[in-house]
Amino acid sequence: MLRVGGRLTVLHDEYRYCCLLARTVATLNSADGTALYESVLGLRGKGKTKKDSEDVDGIRLYHGIPGKKAGHAGE
Repeated sequence: MLRVGGRLTVLHDEYRYCCLLARTVATLNSADGTALYESVLGLRGKGKTKKDSEDVDGIRLYHGIPGKKAGHAGE
């Protein structure tokens, strides 16, 4: 269960699985435009650029190891 305003970070090494997961989360957003989930922008991490992320059906998919702001305590 995720509370309102909560944050979920998924860390995985399989690119295709991450894309599938992002597309699945995107389907949970309603067709009328009401977003249950939205990406937190600007969490690229140390030494990362805009090229290190992409949008998959409106869900931001970051490449590399997430930083503390993204919810990953170990760096």
